[in-house]
Amino acid sequence: MISKDDNIEYFYSTGFTSILEGGSVLTDNRVILYIPDENQKLDVYEIYFYDVASVEMIEEGNSMNDSVYKISPHEPDAWIQIALSAENRGDVKFIEALRSKISGTNP
Repeated sequence: MISKDDNIEYFYSTGFTSILEGGSVLTDNRVILYIPDENQKLDVYEIYFYDVASVEMIEEGNSMNDSVYKISPHEPDAWIQIALSAENRGDVKFIEALRSKISGTNP
C-alpha cells in the first residue's frame, strides 16, 4: 500500500480496535483508501493527485461522526469515498492539504 519512497502527510484510521479495519492516507503524491473485504484482506484504492477531478463533502462530521468526502478522478464512474475525523479539524486539514496538492498538479 505504501512504498519506501512515500512520505505520509496525513493518516486516519476508521477502525475502533485496529488500524487494519480501514482508513485513509494522504501521501506526497496520492490519496489512498483501504478497507478490509469479507475475508479481512485489505482492498486498496488510490488516486494520484494529477488525476483528481473533484473533492466533494458528502456529510459534515461532528464530535460523534466522521466527515465523509467523495474524491473523483477524471475517469467517469470511478471514485473513492473517505471518512475523516472532525476532531481538532482533522478532516479540514486533510482535505486542505489534498486540495493544495491538486492545485499544484492541475493546470
